[in-house]
Amino acid sequence: PAALGEFLKGEELDPENPLIQNSLGLAYFVRSRLDLSEKHFKRAIVLDNKFTEARNNLGRTYLELKKYNEAIEVLQIAARDLVYVEPEKTYSNLGMAYFQKQDFAKAEEYFYKSLGLQRKNCFTLTFYGRTLYEQGQFKKASESLDQAIKTCKSQKYEDPYYYSALSYMKAGKREQAVARLEEGLEV
Repeated sequence: PAALGEFLKGEELDPENPLIQNSLGLAYFVRSRLDLSEKHFKRAIVLDNKFTEARNNLGRTYLELKKYNEAIEVLQIAARDLVYVEPEKTYSNLGMAYFQKQDFAKAEEYFYKSLGLQRKNCFTLTFYGRTLYEQGQFKKASESLDQAIKTCKSQKYEDPYYYSALSYMKAGKREQAVARLEEGLEV
C-alpha cells in the first residue's frame, strides 16, 4: 500500500512517465486489481512504444485475465525485442498462454526457449514437464519434472512431485511414482 501511494503521487507529478505507469501496473497486479494493472501497462506502452518490460507485464496480466489471444499478440511483439534483458520471461509467458489454449507443441517450444536462457526457473521447468506429459512424452516429462523438483525445493512447490508421479505411472514405473508422491507429501 505504501508503494502504491508513492507511485500515485509520482503519477500526479509526472503523468507522462512510462516508468511510473509500469510501476503502477505492477503495484495493482500484486494487489489483484488486474483492470487497473492492464490500464497502466497499456498507458506505459502508449508513452513508450519500445517499453518491452511493460509489454511483457501486460502479457502476464492478460494471462491472469484469461485473455490468451491478447497475451500471445502482445508477447510476440515483446519477443521480437532483441535487446530486452529478460527474454526468458517473455518466452515463459508465451509458453503459458499456449499451454492454457492447449496448444502443447507451441507451449513446449516457448518453454524450451525460456529454459535455454534461464535453466533454473521452477515455474518454467514444471510447466515444460507438464507440457511434455500432455503430449504423451512421459519419460521426458518425468526427467524435466525431476529437475523441477530439485530447482523448486526451497519454494516448497508441490506440483512437480504430483506431475512427476503421474509421468512415472504412465511410463509404467510404479515404484518411482509412489516415491514421488511420498516425497510430495513431505513438502
